[in-house]
Amino acid sequence: LWQAVRHLPHSDQEIIYLRHFLEVSEAEASEVLGIALGTVKSRTHRALAKLKNVIEQEFPELKE
Repeated sequence: LWQAVRHLPHSDQEIIYLRHFLEVSEAEASEVLGIALGTVKSRTHRALAKLKNVIEQEFPELKE
């Protein structure tokens, strides 16, 4: 999974790492990154959508 994440732009890797690997809350991620809470939510949503596409194209074995 981490290899798939590494195919994403750095900012997408960062938000996925914080939210899903370190299990940091949205509020904590907002504070750590110095961005608005709504921005954390939208970046997370977009990054996960990109990750889904990477997995489907490059790592289909992860879908199982």
